[in-house]
Amino acid sequence: MAKFRRATLAALSVLLIALMPGDVFACSCAPLGGSFLTLAPASALVIRGRVLRHTGEGETRTEMDIEVLETLVGKTSQQVVSVSGDPGNLCRPYVSWFPAGTEWVLALEPAIKDALVARQSYFMSEPDKGDYAISSCGAHWLKVKEGKVSGNIDRDDEERDGVRQEIPLKELRRRLEKKKKKDAAQSPAALKRSSEAGNTRSAGCIKGVPTRVARLSSSGGR
Repeated sequence: MAKFRRATLAALSVLLIALMPGDVFACSCAPLGGSFLTLAPASALVIRGRVLRHTGEGETRTEMDIEVLETLVGKTSQQVVSVSGDPGNLCRPYVSWFPAGTEWVLALEPAIKDALVARQSYFMSEPDKGDYAISSCGAHWLKVKEGKVSGNIDRDDEERDGVRQEIPLKELRRRLEKKKKKDAAQSPAALKRSSEAGNTRSAGCIKGVPTRVARLSSSGGR
């Protein structure tokens, strides 16, 4: 009987969770976060773009159409991408933070398309409509104005929240490219290739030792 009561309570708890409105579940980034230059190189797509419009049904606007002006990381053939923001229960910024006509550098990931996964994982009533989504767990966007970018560019310390730095856009391009090359050189695949190359060189040196010793012996050490 006790097992039955426990099973019934568990089932009711699951049912209540499923019926609760999405905004009951607050965003939790845990330890995730960091500056733009820390997060952007590992993102699926980083673009410089202009906000064209906010989209959504009724009064809700949860997506924004972004005109792609420049691709900094990854690839896209689209001239306009749809980016999903926060519907009220996810770790994302609201699209209202990005007014139409403003320009940004955005670090993006593919949006969740599967309705079942979206509902089960995030208690969403429907899947994302956007091509990509933007996270608020760390600095995933920088504002562009008059040839400069501003936001948390490279601060990863405890004071990173609310940091506002500013550098020229061309400097961001340079530093982002440098960071991408450094991360690529330190990737497991690159380290494996380096190790294999080192082993090959070592094997060549060892293989050549007997020949050299034989030559020295036959020449009387000359």
